[in-house]
Amino acid sequence: MIFDWPIRRISGSDFKPPTVCLSTFGRYRAATVNTFEKPDNYRAPASFQGLIGIGITIAALGVLGLLLGVAEHFRAVASVALVWFAIGAVLVVIGGLITAVAWSKARR
Repeated sequence: MIFDWPIRRISGSDFKPPTVCLSTFGRYRAATVNTFEKPDNYRAPASFQGLIGIGITIAALGVLGLLLGVAEHFRAVASVALVWFAIGAVLVVIGGLITAVAWSKARR
């Protein structure tokens, strides 16, 4: 708890809870302590582990697209199968490239 005073029943006007009094300087200091000003050109760095995870996820979605293309091919819907094959192949390639770039960043 913030205030440590005995909890008891006080009747009448004798009860006065403790007050927190901050001076003007104290209020300013409380508002500005431990603040971090970011420069205008600040970019949050992306970790290579995060990039590898994103690449693997995109590649897995591409494999899912390829499997959907196979399923549509077995259903004899050739036009939809070609679309799923194309989407799956593109996603596998993009995911592989992102993962490869992240691995090269990890080795630097």
